[in-house]
Parts: sequence; C-alpha cells; structure tokens
Amino acid sequence: MDRSWRLLWCMVLVTAVSACHHVASYAVPTTARQAAYAGPVAIYAANRPPVGAKELGIVEVAGGGDERDIRVLFPALIRRVQRLGGNAVAIEKMGATYETIPTWSYGHATTFRCGWGPCSRWDSYPTYFETMAVVLRGRALWLAPPAGRPGEP
Repeated sequence: MDRSWRLLWCMVLVTAVSACHHVASYAVPTTARQAAYAGPVAIYAANRPPVGAKELGIVEVAGGGDERDIRVLFPALIRRVQRLGGNAVAIEKMGATYETIPTWSYGHATTFRCGWGPCSRWDSYPTYFETMAVVLRGRALWLAPPAGRPGEP
C-alpha cells in the first residue's frame, strides 16, 4: 500500500473516531432576525429574567463524551446567542440526558460436523450501552444598553 492510501485511511479513521463525540447545538429564532452580536453576553437564570429584555429565540447545546464539560458547552451556547443577535441568555435547563444505544456483539466461533466436513458459525447477540449528554437550554435575549454604554448588556 503506498503512502497516499495510508494517509487516506488514517484520515478516515481519525474522522470516524472524532465523530463519536461532539457538541450539538441549535437556535430557533422567535422574532425577526437581528444582526449577529460580537460583544459580551450576560447570563441569567430563567426564574429571574432581566426586566425589559426582548426574546430573540431558543438556544440549546448538548455534549457527550469529552464534551460533557460546562467549560466546553457554555462558550458554544454563547456563540449561538450571539448569532441570533443577543447580548444575554436566560438559562432554563441545565442537566443530563441518557440514551440507550443498541449494538451487536459477536461471541466465539463454534465448529461442528455437517455434511462432508466441518462447519463453523459465529454467535451474535444484541447488547445495549447507555450514553450521557449534558444539555444547556435557554432563551437568547436582547437587553437595551444602559445610557452612556452602547453595545454592552
């Protein structure tokens, strides 16, 4: 196998392994689109939203594997809020979700006599494993900047 094929297979393997864990995110606008915002984003609890805030949309991020870390998920949530044009987010949910994933396991090969010679078969059976993902969900908001401080929440 020449070097270019080895490199190609190596890249395919790295892509397949890295695709197992990632940060998934989405944003659903609930009002007319605003221009993206590049400044700081204030974080509030949903039970104490800021007075006078305009809701821009719903945002959510989830991470599994190595990305189950708040230090990874909060920046992704902030980026989603900024893309909607928000300068604040009210966190509604912060928790874990679990998913059961079915797979097939292959046991040992069994050899037995059949017809004119030996036959073999592989035993397979379903197995299940559970994965956990950390989820952050909230509402992207726009707060009018205080007088004398344009563009900041």
